Amino acid sequence: TLGGIVGGAANGALGAVTLVSATNVGINAAFTAASLTQQAGSGTTTIGGATTLTGALGFTGGNLVVNAAVGAGGAVSFTGSALTVNAAVTTGGAVTVANTGTFTTSATGDITAAGAFSQTGAGTNSLAGDIETTGNISLISATELTGNIAATAAGTNSTISFAGTINSSTTVARNLTLSAGKDILLSAALGGTNKLGALALNGTGITRLSGAVAATSVTSDASGT
Repeated sequence: TLGGIVGGAANGALGAVTLVSATNVGINAAFTAASLTQQAGSGTTTIGGATTLTGALGFTGGNLVVNAAVGAGGAVSFTGSALTVNAAVTTGGAVTVANTGTFTTSATGDITAAGAFSQTGAGTNSLAGDIETTGNISLISATELTGNIAATAAGTNSTISFAGTINSSTTVARNLTLSAGKDILLSAALGGTNKLGALALNGTGITRLSGAVAATSVTSDASGT
């Protein structure tokens, strides 16, 4: 456990920090370094202090909980069981989530990436935070909305794709706004278990809904097809 400020003095930022193998890591105060990598481990790693990296954040292990803002100049990658994001994550590169457990974002857990966002694990998604990228946004597993969310793929040719079902987490209908520079591709049923609220689809290319849809309303901008 790191209980005090790390790398916070003038010109005191650390270089590359690597945790070869760790169990139940706590970063409880501000942390500044070139990069942070956990190569293996078990239990839960918790980022509880504002973390500033000029390079990448890479995690391989059990669970990762982000309770304080993370700013990374490079990519952010997660390979493990559960990823919980309760604070803003801003990156200068792509974000990849390979989760066997649940990937969770709270309403304060927005993700902003200068690159693509991809969720590739077999675990499910429970989302309340927004996702904004300059590249593609893709999620392959089932998604539950615990709040109203917006996903924005701002690049000119960027695509948003959800391969799994999307539902509100309870009978409270949650709004979903998807905005893409090109295509929006939704491959499974929407709102089949608990219906969605307002579903807004804004893309300049193809907007394709391949499954049944249950929502309070569905709107699509005129520039898509």
